[in-house]
Amino acid sequence: MEKRRVDDLIAYLDRLIALRANDYHTAKEIGNCMTEIQRELAIGPWDRAERFELSTGFSAMIDGNMFVGPASICVLPRGDR
Repeated sequence: MEKRRVDDLIAYLDRLIALRANDYHTAKEIGNCMTEIQRELAIGPWDRAERFELSTGFSAMIDGNMFVGPASICVLPRGDR
C-alpha cells in the first residue's frame, strides 16, 4: 500500500462529497472511490463485522438460526456474506 495513493483517494473523496453537497450526482463515483480505498487498505468483511452479546434469558433469530443467551455473536454486513 502506498500512503500517497490512499491520501490522494481520500482527498478525491472529499471533493466528491463537496460536489454532492452542491447537488451534483456523485453517488456512483463515491462508491467506486470507497471500494478503491478499501482495496488499498486491504479492508475485508471481518473488519466490518459487529459483535453482539446476548444476556441470559434473551434470544435472537439470525438467518434462520436461533441463538439463546448467554452468547456472543459476530455478524457480517449482509453484502459480505
